[in-house]
Amino acid sequence: MSEKPLHPDIVKFISSLSLIEKTLCQYHELFWVDKIMKIQLIARLSDDHCIDNFLGLFGGIGSLNDLVLDAPKIVNEEFRRELNKAYAIAKKLE
Repeated sequence: MSEKPLHPDIVKFISSLSLIEKTLCQYHELFWVDKIMKIQLIARLSDDHCIDNFLGLFGGIGSLNDLVLDAPKIVNEEFRRELNKAYAIAKKLE
């Protein structure tokens, strides 16, 4: 029995999460790396909980949205763009 193909928006979401994870790894944000990796795993299993889990990382003090990397300004800007992209995809899929 073959696996069901993922919805194209989930594929985009996973791709965006992968880029976010890579940046987080590069700047040693291991707390957030762990959370993003788990969400990617859930998404790859076609489990809708990935969206709730991801959106749950936003809001409140100390949320992913508050994170500023110890990196050059351009890296933070690119990170923020990718985070916004993933957030928009998640809201669309919500």
